[in-house]
Amino acid sequence: MRSFLIDTDQNTPENEAARKVIVAVHDHFCEKAGIEPWAFQLPAGKSTPATEDGFDSSDAPSRAIQLLFSGRVQGVGFRQWVRHELHRHALNGWVRNLGDGRVEAVIAGPEDALEHFLGQAMGPEAAELKSREVRDWYGRHPERVQIREAAEVPAESDEPS
Repeated sequence: MRSFLIDTDQNTPENEAARKVIVAVHDHFCEKAGIEPWAFQLPAGKSTPATEDGFDSSDAPSRAIQLLFSGRVQGVGFRQWVRHELHRHALNGWVRNLGDGRVEAVIAGPEDALEHFLGQAMGPEAAELKSREVRDWYGRHPERVQIREAAEVPAESDEPS
């Protein structure tokens, strides 16, 4: 389990879940053995853009964007890839498939983290990204990372008046 931690990215649900399991198993075995739990240091996991570039504590202005991805982006793990990258960049957002074959995402966070996310290679290996449309998002900012149910058309965001 420790080696799993070393091989997972910090700030991801997989890393956090593994940390909780290790501590729970440690506490359980100590209780069964009738001994006091002892302190130990778990490996943090692989560095991510959020930790390397300080996005997890950035004071850059916050912004939200809507992304529309087209190409071979459904059925290839694209939404899961977006979810993982949002955690790696300490961003909040949601992602979903659209009825026309595109994938839509709304992402919010510090400007520097958004720019770094946009500069990354887009999608898992099985994906074939043909285009990526980026728009400012004026609707409600996401407060967590979520894969949503599919929708027929993209969400609307009102322009500021």
